Amino acid sequence: MPGSTVTSGMKIFGNAATIGVSRAAFVFLADRARWISAKFVVQ
Repeated sequence: MPGSTVTSGMKIFGNAATIGVSRAAFVFLADRARWISAKFVVQ
């Protein structure tokens, strides 16, 4: 069925996008936390 392959492809793409966004948010927060902790150590 052509329709089912498109649906599964969209589902995989959606999951990949969600994982990418959450990973980017995690990296951003981890980097921010590291910067804040380094700032406290300097002070």
